[in-house]
Amino acid sequence: MKKSFFILYVMIAITGCKEKDFNDDLQTLNPEPDKAISIRIHELAQEIRIIELDIPDGIFLGNTESIRVAGDYFILHDGLYSHSITVFDQTGKFVSQLSSIGRGPGEYLGSHAYAVIENNSIIIVNDRGSKFLLYSFPKFEFITSFEETRYFMSMESLDEPFVLTISDSRHNNDEYTGAELFNVDQKTFQRLELPAKPAIIDLSYQNTLTRHSEGVYYSSPGFLTSVFDIGSDTVKKIVRIDFGKFNMPDEVWEWNSPERFETVFFENPKATWVQLFNKTSDYYSFFFLFSPEQQRFFSICNIETSDCIVYNEIALFDSFSVLPAPIGLFDEYYITYLEPWQIKELVPEKYETENVWENQLINARDMEKNILVLFTPIFPNDYYSK
Repeated sequence: MKKSFFILYVMIAITGCKEKDFNDDLQTLNPEPDKAISIRIHELAQEIRIIELDIPDGIFLGNTESIRVAGDYFILHDGLYSHSITVFDQTGKFVSQLSSIGRGPGEYLGSHAYAVIENNSIIIVNDRGSKFLLYSFPKFEFITSFEETRYFMSMESLDEPFVLTISDSRHNNDEYTGAELFNVDQKTFQRLELPAKPAIIDLSYQNTLTRHSEGVYYSSPGFLTSVFDIGSDTVKKIVRIDFGKFNMPDEVWEWNSPERFETVFFENPKATWVQLFNKTSDYYSFFFLFSPEQQRFFSICNIETSDCIVYNEIALFDSFSVLPAPIGLFDEYYITYLEPWQIKELVPEKYETENVWENQLINARDMEKNILVLFTPIFPNDYYSK
């Protein structure tokens, strides 16, 4: 399928009820992009961590588009260009990299999707339209491979031996397959009987899946965004997100044309594509895309009241040092990846501080280090007094 303007991947489209159906007791969140404000990261986060990455000579990370955490390791994935999967420990020390491009045993042409399984001891990688490959984790020693001709755009591990897979293959009546439970031991698939409209498939991406302690959250796009909690034997819708006048029209989700969808998205301001959804005991949080500038806005919503705050910028130091949107989530930490050229643009040349994390940024700038910025957001205590 032809990819759209933000390099779309196929994902799951789980919409068990009609998109506009409000006849249930499901909690609805109403973030308002036109009321978005900017904020300094120290005002948003209760904890900020900076991790310098020790990258050996000859190791190329490519265009890192997603970050996951498995056990004690960070996993940086470039599924578009270098097709590498790179592992660092929790201190930023390099561990290993998988970059086995080729057609021989243990080699692949693309690492579009992967999952870490078997208690974080094995990684399974899908080579688009060709095969699955299994390697030891985190050392990437080749174990075996087996044929699978379908294209799996995203995968995430559930309870053993299941992996949640997302496919744009077709089944009866020419419908997309969408979400399946893949039994790795038996090499069998069970389709989740959930609709997968064409534009929902086109507008799904790796970070619409976020793993938590008991399963996976999936932020299913549509006229309303529906967030599902998926386990090995359960699928539960937990909340819907309604952007009001900024919702994409209901009919566009039936379209097969990314170009038509793109036209509607850019004609007037629209909000969609919820990513990195998280739920704590106090709040929901997520990023979403807002046109026409393709800005990534951040929203945090009170679970008890459903009140939402939207931020259009998260600044490190001032309005000129806007932090790029995170590409990973670990427990309650959002993770942003910064390369040396970005740090130079974000960190002022003459800046003195006694703050630990700010000094770490300054050191990373001076030493030309790649870093991870981790932060845990909080819902502001003074929100109701404003």
